Amino acid sequence: MQQNLTLNADVKKFVDPVKITGLNEPLFDSKKASFKVQEYFKKGFSLYAEGNRELAISLLSEPKEINATHLGLSKGASKGNGPSEEILDGVFQKITSEEFLRNSFMARPTLIPLFVPNFGADRFSDLTVNIISKELAEFTEKVCNELDIPVYLTGLCKYYDVSDGEWKQLIAKLPMGPDLKPILLVPAGLVTDKYKFSVEKFVNSVIFAYLKDEHLNRRSSLITYKEIDGVLTPVKPTNKMLKEHEILMKYKERGMFKAFALDKSLEYPHLLEQYISFIEDEKYQ
Repeated sequence: MQQNLTLNADVKKFVDPVKITGLNEPLFDSKKASFKVQEYFKKGFSLYAEGNRELAISLLSEPKEINATHLGLSKGASKGNGPSEEILDGVFQKITSEEFLRNSFMARPTLIPLFVPNFGADRFSDLTVNIISKELAEFTEKVCNELDIPVYLTGLCKYYDVSDGEWKQLIAKLPMGPDLKPILLVPAGLVTDKYKFSVEKFVNSVIFAYLKDEHLNRRSSLITYKEIDGVLTPVKPTNKMLKEHEILMKYKERGMFKAFALDKSLEYPHLLEQYISFIEDEKYQ
């Protein structure tokens, strides 16, 4: 599927790593790209788990926004900060701080936007593009060759090399835009308007559903009663009631939804397993 590319500003679309594995694009090596994403996060988690924080920081601090894709949330001309060292450091510290998360989800990048404040769709997309930038550059060159679009040897960014777990300078043959800056194409099948996985969906569709039954079973103060056919019947609390009681009253800081989701994931691990299984199921892509 072909899509027009806007060159004077970022398009509000994001690269979704969940889509890589099932992508059917002959010109893009989805198998290698998927493997690189998994290995990158596995490496980062392992370094933190082993106490090698400095090495982990060197791995995490390199990614920057690649303006050549023209994807993201930047205003006006394509420019942005991408994932910062502090945010990426916080991501891995948060995930590796608990044994359950470290052992069960070491290679699952979909955890990052669920739990880490200030790490949303734009930053997650930036990070993914950095990791697979070499595969995207190879895809771009192949597309240009098929369409007889001239390409030029240029340096762009750094890509992740799984052979030694380090970032390497990317030198690739890429087309140039009207501003004489390189363009990096992304297969349409990897792009999404909005990530399927989000903390709001996780909380509302999975955690709250479970807690409603919990409140019902113990007849908590949140249970109301309604007369049905002459019988007084208990009614489960609404999402609005649970949000007020479980989140707003207990979590006062910014990122309260993510803090709540993390706490409940540690308390009820099967809920996170359930949600991750759903968002990674290819039939729902």
